[in-house]
Amino acid sequence: MRKYLKKTVFLSLICIFLPAMILFNIGCEGTESRKAINDTVNSAAGMDAVKKKEQAKKQLDRIYKNEAEKARKGIEEEGTGVTDNSSKKE
Repeated sequence: MRKYLKKTVFLSLICIFLPAMILFNIGCEGTESRKAINDTVNSAAGMDAVKKKEQAKKQLDRIYKNEAEKARKGIEEEGTGVTDNSSKKE
C-alpha cells in the first residue's frame, strides 16, 4: 500500500509541476518578444510623439511657472512696480 501511495504522489506531483514549469518558461520567454511588439505598436501608433509632446508641455509649464514666480518676486522687491512720474518736478 505504501509503495502505491508513494508512486501516486510522485506521479501527481509530476503531472502538476511539469506543465506549470513549462508554462512558466514560456511566459518568461514571451516577455522580451512582447516588449518588442509593444514598442513596435507604440511607434507605429505615434505614441512616442505623444509622449514627447507631453514632456515638452510639462517643461514649458515649469518654465512659465518659474518666470511668473521670478516676476512676482521682482514686483514684491520693488514695491508695487508702478512709478508715479507726475509728482516729480523737472
